Amino acid sequence: MKAKLILSGLLTLLLVASVVSADNTVYLEPQTVYVPECGDATVQIRLNSTDTIDTWSTRVEFGSECVNITDVSFAEGITSEYANWGHHAGYIYLGGVSPDGATGDHLLVTLTVECVDGSCGSVDLSIVGGTDERLIAGPGGNDPPHATIYPATWMGGSAQIVGCGDVNCDVDVTPADAGKAFKRYLDSGYPLDLPWAVDVNCDGSVTPADAGKIFKRYLDSSYVLECCCE
Repeated sequence: MKAKLILSGLLTLLLVASVVSADNTVYLEPQTVYVPECGDATVQIRLNSTDTIDTWSTRVEFGSECVNITDVSFAEGITSEYANWGHHAGYIYLGGVSPDGATGDHLLVTLTVECVDGSCGSVDLSIVGGTDERLIAGPGGNDPPHATIYPATWMGGSAQIVGCGDVNCDVDVTPADAGKAFKRYLDSGYPLDLPWAVDVNCDGSVTPADAGKIFKRYLDSSYVLECCCE
């Protein structure tokens, strides 16, 4: 309740605060989050600021027919003590306040994105900013005292729904996916965007058998792959 009252009061203050020009960016990391067709994945919202920022708020919009944001964690962010969020149809609204202002690149919040419809492919995750209460604000050091609103660049991204066997996350299962699976078998450090998609027999390891099954799926779209799903 205390966090809600603090956020409410500060967001009201933003509406009467002065506006200045600055170089601040709110962005998703990674820009594309790969989400298993039967699971979820996490994505960060980060702030890179040249101004000292103590208050932020924004809205994240998503295609609710394809994905859902099921959890929001402020625990590791710069406003972990005073932060809140609300879930609505097709978007979440969230923000936070820090007793100490911060500059540079910092984590604001971590979102959990869950797949709703595995056939959707790519889904926009839009970070909404504008000229109203969704602007970030810095500490008040003015006479008379009032907050200063700093404009920002708001960089959204996307959630890519990934099917079992789609190792390169391009929507289709092809020989290229089988090749990547075999490379992962040869080198456990071989990078994959979503390792979940390569273990197509759900035995906890990547072997030539996975590459073979992926190639069979390419030859026959009805061939069943069995990645691990809860």
